[in-house]
Amino acid sequence: MGRTAMKAQEDQSWLWHRRLGHFNFQGLKLLHQKKMMTDLPQIQAIEGACEACLQGKQHKKPFPSGTSWRAKAVLELIHTDVCGPMRTPSHEQNRYFILFIDDYSRMTWVYFMREKSEVFKVFKKFKNLVEKQSGRSIKVLRSDRGKEYNNSEFDKFCEEEGIKHQTTVSYNSQQNGVSERKNRTVMEMARSMLQEKHLPKAFWAEAVYTAVYLLNRCPTKAVQNMTPIEAWSGKKPSAKHLRVFGSICYVHIPTEKRHKLEEKTEKGIFLGYSTQSKGYRIYNLKTKKLIISRDVEFDEDAMWNWDEEKVERQNVMIPKETPPQQQEEEGTDQAEMERRSQQAPGSPRRPPSSEEIEEETPPRRTKLLSDIYETCNFIMLEPENFETAVKHKKPKDKEVIGVKWIYKTKLNADGSIQKHKARLVAKGYSQLPGIDYTETFAPVARLDTIRALITIAANKKWKIYQMDVKSAFLNGYIDEEIYVEQPQGFIAKGSEEKVLRLKKALYGLKQAPRAWYSRIDNTSWIEDFEGA
Repeated sequence: MGRTAMKAQEDQSWLWHRRLGHFNFQGLKLLHQKKMMTDLPQIQAIEGACEACLQGKQHKKPFPSGTSWRAKAVLELIHTDVCGPMRTPSHEQNRYFILFIDDYSRMTWVYFMREKSEVFKVFKKFKNLVEKQSGRSIKVLRSDRGKEYNNSEFDKFCEEEGIKHQTTVSYNSQQNGVSERKNRTVMEMARSMLQEKHLPKAFWAEAVYTAVYLLNRCPTKAVQNMTPIEAWSGKKPSAKHLRVFGSICYVHIPTEKRHKLEEKTEKGIFLGYSTQSKGYRIYNLKTKKLIISRDVEFDEDAMWNWDEEKVERQNVMIPKETPPQQQEEEGTDQAEMERRSQQAPGSPRRPPSSEEIEEETPPRRTKLLSDIYETCNFIMLEPENFETAVKHKKPKDKEVIGVKWIYKTKLNADGSIQKHKARLVAKGYSQLPGIDYTETFAPVARLDTIRALITIAANKKWKIYQMDVKSAFLNGYIDEEIYVEQPQGFIAKGSEEKVLRLKKALYGLKQAPRAWYSRIDNTSWIEDFEGA
């Protein structure tokens, strides 16, 4: 085999590794060799390291494995465990998920919860689903001894339904090893998928949901020569529709929902597969909503830059945006979905054009650039209020300090954009001690001190007041003679050669903390207070 062909096969193997949630190469090779999945090409076992796998799957060495009783039919034994709480809630404000694993097939189901107290309600929903799907009844349920399982209501229900409820001995989670191990595998896969595309942690539930979907279609040592979903349903899964989680994608806008000259697609983030209809789950970047669509084109090598959106929007026109288009939920059969979403493995997808016209289409999402400039204007266009600096001729005997804009996108807990911030900072690293600044010390309260004060206040039932000063460092006066460049984007016409002499501190200056402390320390309204 030539070097080019070998490289192509290696690239293809890496692509399928990513499409299947960073599943190990030996398992992928087995999927192809044993024909456990249709439409899966030959996979090459690669020895290289995947950065997302290293960051998402590192763990301690396992305990020695032992033999245990195995079920001989579906629903003879169900393993279950709860994982959580997650520090970041999901888009639906869930902090927990619960897994149910069928011992015979290793088929796994996942449900998301806001509180552990929802376990009983979720179990009844799961029981109703699987028993009607399979025509069988759950015989044994194995869980740990958590209060969510070990209570009178749960025990009474199991007794009435003829379900034997097995619980582990305290502090012996290995007895519930199947669900414990599955929990770890699901979290490792979800973590790797989030890490690869640098997705916000608020998408953890979508990653977990997709991990379970993929693991049901991947081989496991417990089931020979077939995947869990085939062992459960008798149907062999297909690989045609699989795509890399977190990829940028383009969702078709129906003709009825757009004008002739409007773009035919909306950009989104691929967040998994719908089990309610034959379509993809897409996070619409414009409407900030999760939609389901079959008409999707993927760019699997690209990823959305959640923190640096402003890079794409510099020096562009700011067109007025049309109202958001709400995509409807669509469904089709598997083959149709696969046909509509096909892309050559490893090749970047060019975004579909709006209309074949010579005129260049204005970039999308550019309206937010105005938010950035508005933030910048807060300082530079209101000297009568802020009086940070005044224009001045460039001095011959003084060094002029450079400035730069720092941009930041603040996200809400659900990953949606809260606001865009722009801050002008001085390049303080170029300042010289004794020339550009003298004292820099400013006292800062230790966290231990703050905790102690809060504890005392709580004990004595005192009221606690706190305050925050907007752009605090910009309120501090400086004694030194400091000159900075005019900031990019705000260079005054006819005064290009002039510089700015600072009257107040800027973020980045060595003396900025000291200047702010001196200002607040001398403020009249705190004369009755003693500094700590």
